[in-house]
Amino acid sequence: MSTSLGKVLTGAAAAAALLCANASAVQAAPAPLSSDGFWAGTCQAGRACIEASTPPPYKWWNFDGCYFHTFYLLPSKGTAHGNAFRVTYQDDKWDDVEPWTTRWLDARNETKYVYVYC
Repeated sequence: MSTSLGKVLTGAAAAAALLCANASAVQAAPAPLSSDGFWAGTCQAGRACIEASTPPPYKWWNFDGCYFHTFYLLPSKGTAHGNAFRVTYQDDKWDDVEPWTTRWLDARNETKYVYVYC
């Protein structure tokens, strides 16, 4: 009986260790840029956009829709082809981009979220 119990406990301990290792890997993965937008070569008509300071193949992130967007990036510029938006950085400072304008953003401060006004 003790041999069977020992095998069960050993198996449970191994499963728990594997589960913890997988959970740590999941937590360590970087957060997605944003789930509600897309990369493009330009800021498209009617969109709030942020240009990456070190761009991937496409340099403008185009937000889909209004309101709150979780967003992690070192920005270069913001363009509002329509609605104004606010960029909030990791240190809780922010920059506003007014409608129909383009402005420089803080390229040394990673963004935390963007709020597009409607």
